[in-house]
Amino acid sequence: MLRYRIAHRRILLDGLSKRNVMNKRFRPDYLKIIIISIPLSFVIWAILYILMALLTHDHGLSKYSSIALTITIMFVYMYFSIKQAPKIGATIDDSMEGFKTSDGRLKCNGCGCESEVEEAFRKFKPGLSGQPILLCPECWSKKYIAKSKQSYGIIVLVLVGGLIIQYVNPSNDFSALMINFVLVYLFMLTTVIPHELGHALAGRLLGYRVFRITIGYGRVLFSRKFLGWEWEFRPLPIGGVAVIATCSPRFYRLRHFVMLLAGPLVNVIFIVLLFWILPKGSSLTSYSSHGVAPALDFFLANAILLGINLWPRKITTAAGVTEDDGMALLTVPFIAREKVEERLAAYYFLASQELCRQKQYFQAVSLCEEGLTLYPDAVLLRTQLGIVYLSLNEYEKASTTFAGLLAHKDIKLDQKMILLNNIAYTNLLSGKNQLIEESNRYSEEAYKNIPWVPAVKGTRGAVLVEMGRVDEGLVLLREAFDAHFEPEGKALNAAHIALGEKRRGNIEEGIRYFNAARTLDPQCQLLNRVKEEFGVATGNIGGRT
Repeated sequence: MLRYRIAHRRILLDGLSKRNVMNKRFRPDYLKIIIISIPLSFVIWAILYILMALLTHDHGLSKYSSIALTITIMFVYMYFSIKQAPKIGATIDDSMEGFKTSDGRLKCNGCGCESEVEEAFRKFKPGLSGQPILLCPECWSKKYIAKSKQSYGIIVLVLVGGLIIQYVNPSNDFSALMINFVLVYLFMLTTVIPHELGHALAGRLLGYRVFRITIGYGRVLFSRKFLGWEWEFRPLPIGGVAVIATCSPRFYRLRHFVMLLAGPLVNVIFIVLLFWILPKGSSLTSYSSHGVAPALDFFLANAILLGINLWPRKITTAAGVTEDDGMALLTVPFIAREKVEERLAAYYFLASQELCRQKQYFQAVSLCEEGLTLYPDAVLLRTQLGIVYLSLNEYEKASTTFAGLLAHKDIKLDQKMILLNNIAYTNLLSGKNQLIEESNRYSEEAYKNIPWVPAVKGTRGAVLVEMGRVDEGLVLLREAFDAHFEPEGKALNAAHIALGEKRRGNIEEGIRYFNAARTLDPQCQLLNRVKEEFGVATGNIGGRT
């Protein structure tokens, strides 16, 4: 795969989440709202009935009070759906005006980089009372990981303290409460897996294709294929995501609603099962008297997660601002037809990426063309077509595809920067010396606005090496090599570093990076070029490419 695929994926995440705002002119479909409210009301009633039964042990009171509360909640839901959801969906992030420099650019409070791309920056609040600061995606990710590690440290301290108190005084209820607190937290982390599995299984039953499920945050530790799709596990157990898409527009909103509801429904199933399994004397009011109670902890973990997932809110991530299940469920009736088509086109994009991972580039081209026949204005899909052309070394077609998108009516600034990066890298690979100046201009502009994207940093470094500014280029290429998550991108960076080291006369270092590129991606498209340069000069490189 090409070195800027990760950059392209970031745009996909933006397109499927942050930009999935409602069309203000779109009229609510009252029939769909009523149809959607029916299954939702049963889920809410079951949750309320179980919780009230645990609190009161009076099934009659629980039954009627839960019905009354359910009716009230559903009236509120329908009111918000009809009157407020378009306004909620249209608000992506708070204003960035207070963070702009004198020349209208935004500046990261972490690394100091500046950019005109407002959508890329995230607000971060260091503490409960601290003022929010503005961070680029890379710095936001570092801060988020550091904050998460602090939370895990606190959990470990609480667990150690609870165990020490339990050892010193086994009859102390406080130690059991501390251990139960830790267990609830751990169960909340692990319950993400069945939650995402609920989304995936429901999606498959409804005709969606499940591409992968990602658990955790950070670099991929390992991945396994299970149940017909890929599972990725990352080091920090913070949430998860199921990458699911469909190409069928039939009953899309209703199917999407059911698929979204399936995740929280898994938590409801756990709650119901535990309600019948737990002893009749177990209740929230007598929680501390049970000692260490894993079953009750698991019940509480699912109840808390259910509340968190169903509370409508926006979630800030390194990839953009996205919706939780509650917000998505609330706004499903208002998804405009244009946005539905955008999501349907994403199916062809994701399927094409899968084919590219398998090196089936001609099939990927056919799939992209099929999708573009149905959705000719799909920016992501057309960009993917250009990337596939580049993988096939069809530089003219790739450059024409990228350049044509620059004039697209719906192009956003961050997408424009990615396209400039892609054109610069296409020119570079084509080997046409007359295009090096254009590559320099385009890569410089892209790097100036989105320097945190490893692919953009790597392209800029490769262009500088080709222009003879080898030392500057190698610095950026090494940074991009370290930052890339995927082997294909790292391999291309390693190949460019090898070429740069050759030009500096560091033959051994160049060979080392060549071997690293070959190990990372044996089919890397730059291997033959590097081998040719080194082989002609030194005869030191051998082996397969």
